[in-house]
Amino acid sequence: MSTDTIVSKDGGVIPVSIPYVILSSFPLLIITGFYWFMEVNLVNSVFNGVVRSFIQLSILGAILRPIFLMNNIFLVLGYCSLMITLASFVVSGRVKYNFDNQLYAILISMLSSVSLIGLFGFVIIIRPHPLYNPQYVIPIVGMLLGNCTDGISLALNSLTTALVEQHQEIELYLSFGATSYEAVARLLKIAVELAITPTLNRMAIIGIISIPGMMTGQILGGSKVVDASRYQILIMYLISATVLISIFVILTITLKLGFTSDSSHMLQSGNFVKASEEKLSIFGLIFVGFKTLVGFGGNKQKKAECTLVTEGEADPFCASIESGLNYIEPKCKLDILPLKKEDSTNTSQDFVLSNLTRSIEIGNEGGIIRKRNLFQDLNITITSGEILQVKGPSGCGKSQLLRSIARLSPLEDGAQLILENDDKLWNNATLYRKQVLYITQHKINIPGSPRQFIHKIASFRSWKSLDGNAPSEDDVLKSTISYISKFGLSSQNLDKEWKVLSGGEAQRIIIAISLASKPKVILFDEATSALDSTTKRAVETSVKEYVKENGAKVLWVSHDEQQSDRMTE
Repeated sequence: MSTDTIVSKDGGVIPVSIPYVILSSFPLLIITGFYWFMEVNLVNSVFNGVVRSFIQLSILGAILRPIFLMNNIFLVLGYCSLMITLASFVVSGRVKYNFDNQLYAILISMLSSVSLIGLFGFVIIIRPHPLYNPQYVIPIVGMLLGNCTDGISLALNSLTTALVEQHQEIELYLSFGATSYEAVARLLKIAVELAITPTLNRMAIIGIISIPGMMTGQILGGSKVVDASRYQILIMYLISATVLISIFVILTITLKLGFTSDSSHMLQSGNFVKASEEKLSIFGLIFVGFKTLVGFGGNKQKKAECTLVTEGEADPFCASIESGLNYIEPKCKLDILPLKKEDSTNTSQDFVLSNLTRSIEIGNEGGIIRKRNLFQDLNITITSGEILQVKGPSGCGKSQLLRSIARLSPLEDGAQLILENDDKLWNNATLYRKQVLYITQHKINIPGSPRQFIHKIASFRSWKSLDGNAPSEDDVLKSTISYISKFGLSSQNLDKEWKVLSGGEAQRIIIAISLASKPKVILFDEATSALDSTTKRAVETSVKEYVKENGAKVLWVSHDEQQSDRMTE
């Protein structure tokens, strides 16, 4: 017998009887009791885990024994399919936000990654005989799925949470001309790194700090140590590849659902709803899985209802639903008033807005979705050098109008937004937003500094697609420094983190960057709300000068009556 083979006296693994298996749980239970005396109550969780693992693994052994003996391809494939299905339900229950057909998206990502890498491993590397040999297929597929489950759940939870809870960051980048991918690039990177890090960490310490389960099992079963180590190496490579493929697939599907499918690249955070905190047992998962897969009950998620922010004001991220609608007329009227007309030497054609209608969902009764029109059939023409004010009571849809014009919120069919007679911009939302810039009232609270923000937006594809008409990064930086100096800030503020800037400082800087980026239309949505009167005057003067020099057009929402009076001067 070779000296590198470790076996028991009877030539196989040393058997362990059920009483000794139960005895092995005693140290865990004793330590749990110690924590209970420290008022750290883990008793229920640990006891549940001990019982479930004993029952589930005992059942697993009973199921696998006949499958191994029969060596039947249909039994092997059927059991692998069951593992993939249950793993998909486990992943679906781990994420904070759900979306329609989420289970099928997870199934696709798991099935595609495990099938692709599994076939590669069995056909090219291991080559068992027969190819479906359950001794190889079932354990290896199980290991691939176990790691795949962790990777998909971490990636999916990270991205869906970001699409909902960090929508302001995403829409900030969209408003400066980012594509959907450019807007979420940082968040995607975080999701991928979070999902793959556990696997990479295991690869880094394997064989030095830990001996993994497969290698341990093979050694205990009598395999040569060298063969066991080689199997573990190739399994780690296959696991890492499977996790990376599954992450890519699930994130791609999630991004498709997170943004509109047309050219508008519009964020649809309303497609994701908070998951129930109720957790199902393994038997509950099997029951729900059967119902879903055979079509009884489905797994459709109820769309998040549009929540009232103020009376009549809805969450801007709720998606429009096109069937079974019952429309209610607007409760108040928006007024579009001229504030200033600057005589500009840099004249350009008009910005023509036609048939603008925006509705919000306010209820669902008997399958009939009730929606209220915020504004209906609005027609606005803004000429070169003109500044218009949007007025109306709170909740009438002033912000929604500006967001819709910026193509950050949906308009009903039939709307047209034609800038300078260039209807091609309608089919390219990123170029359109580069020219029609929306400035939010919310404090910018993204990672990094304003200088880094300027570097990022200047790298957007839309900025490079303007045939040299877009300002360079250096030009934007110089202009921004010039503007903020007029607003009472030094250039040192550009190197501070956005999160440490005050609300007023952040507003001044984002206005300066907006003016420096040279848009043709600027949409101010209470963008000076955090400024004092002196700084407001400085901003208003700079805006009027910009409009005069560049023939720009401005739509301004403000509740400050004094500001409205000053803008007419």
